[in-house]
Amino acid sequence: MDVPERANCHASLLWQLVEDLHVRYAHERSVRLCPGAVLANRLLLTLSKAELGEGPREAILPICRRLSMPAAALDAVERQLAAAKFIHFGFEENRHGCLFKLYLEFGFNPQAPGKEVLLHRAFKWEVGGGGLVETKYVWYPGLSVAAIEERLQHVYRGTGPSLETACAIVRLAGARAKHDLSYLEVNEEANARRSFDLNVYDVGLRIQDLEPWLRAMCDQFGIAWHDFAPLYDAIHERRFGHLAGGTHRGGEDFFNLYYGVEWREAKGRTVRTGWDKGAMKRLETTTDQDQYYNYCWWPYLPVAPTENKWRAESLLRHSFEAAGLDERAGLLVETIQQDIGRFRTVWGVKWLPAQPTPSDLPAGAAVGGRLGWEYYFYDYQRRQRTVSITRVLETIRALLPCGVRVNENLPYFMFSLDISAELLSGDKRLDVVHMYLGNPGSKVSSGVAYAMTETGHTLENFYFFFDAQRDLREAAEKLYCSSHVDADLIDVDRLLIPELRDCHTICIANKQKNDTVYFSGVNVDQFIFFLKMLHYPREIIEFVEDNRGKLDHLLYDVGFDFVARGADVQYVKSGYYGVF
Repeated sequence: MDVPERANCHASLLWQLVEDLHVRYAHERSVRLCPGAVLANRLLLTLSKAELGEGPREAILPICRRLSMPAAALDAVERQLAAAKFIHFGFEENRHGCLFKLYLEFGFNPQAPGKEVLLHRAFKWEVGGGGLVETKYVWYPGLSVAAIEERLQHVYRGTGPSLETACAIVRLAGARAKHDLSYLEVNEEANARRSFDLNVYDVGLRIQDLEPWLRAMCDQFGIAWHDFAPLYDAIHERRFGHLAGGTHRGGEDFFNLYYGVEWREAKGRTVRTGWDKGAMKRLETTTDQDQYYNYCWWPYLPVAPTENKWRAESLLRHSFEAAGLDERAGLLVETIQQDIGRFRTVWGVKWLPAQPTPSDLPAGAAVGGRLGWEYYFYDYQRRQRTVSITRVLETIRALLPCGVRVNENLPYFMFSLDISAELLSGDKRLDVVHMYLGNPGSKVSSGVAYAMTETGHTLENFYFFFDAQRDLREAAEKLYCSSHVDADLIDVDRLLIPELRDCHTICIANKQKNDTVYFSGVNVDQFIFFLKMLHYPREIIEFVEDNRGKLDHLLYDVGFDFVARGADVQYVKSGYYGVF
């Protein structure tokens, strides 16, 4: 067992943001021992401000914003960044949640041994931007072992097993030291924290040299050694760096062990299925002029900072890669964009399994099938529209000729085109346009879809939109008003998936051969859950997981077509949506 590197999505995000700076950085791990717990998912990433060149502010502040640093801390960092020599970004996963941290290290040269020097100012906040704490690290340079022990008695208020352990480790380090031990004390004005930090990297100790005292810590905190041993076995040969301890802000006794610091050259994260750094130009990067719309072309605000992120279009282009399409897929997108503009078209990536997939199939199980696409064009001006079926078909005629003719006097507000590999290769003609009209008289937002062909039109689907929080009961009632669903045999949670219904809007669609449930406004983690639940190709899932930090500012719309035969629910098609 080793400490988790990027198992936590928030830690992975921090790591990616630092790597995206393309400068050397140091990586250090740590583990906290406290009453009843071993907390090992902790890391520190260190940057030398000198390596950031002439723009450290432009490098550091966007990362702070991206991590939702509270405004008060952001203002303080902006004021004090000029004086810092090093910047340390930290992450920790504790028993109650996750924290991000930023340390400014000032690096003063002391005038006299023992003189107090403010070496670090740190800002620590809960993931999501809450619970800000400011921490000061005061350095006492040049202290002897005896002087450090005297300071530790002050920290621990005189006596106790933690004091004895800390002093024993100080004596161990002092007996080997070729350089002065670096001793700091830590305080937070808003609480009762009293702790210390002892840097012994120069001493040359290994974690295994501390085994007797690690066993004492486990005994003191009620941790069985066999629970700590897998971690110990993985790290015992690592270089021991810091010991921190004392009373934490919540009044809890603790020890932190920092170890194994190493400098790394920054690398871009390896992206699967051929989307390496050489192909990154094909991934659409956000700008401050971007617009954000859901699958109904209703606007929304991004849910995280947008700097240095990817547009939703990148997911579409990656699906082309995953399906093995050639450049004509991208050319069609660019042709449409050139005519009606960016962020004007909604796309859907569809997963069509080779056969209906049982809903109880374990997530992650491979399912054969193929990808398809659908492009949706909205213009709510209806008869006064500027984006019409006739206009778009004319725009793409050289790539996708179509013989469908439409009465543009009809009050449709949206239409869509099915796109397939066969269509793009020229092996098949575009022979149907899906037209969507309103449904006046419905108590909820509602629409009706028709299939328009060269020979006529056919009624296809009815759509009903419900507020996911306010109208959940009504959505369930609508779901059960169907010839496909028996309420006595199928629990509503099997269709209104609990992990997905924390969203903005739920849409229930009645189609000719099945029904459909759509969840609009899910976040990136819900999106990943959906991809796994519906058994999308592994390369699709891994692309989103690997690049979560580039995609977490977006909201996603997802849905699945299902058939229910008695108590058996099966998925026949699913899709996820964005705009280009």
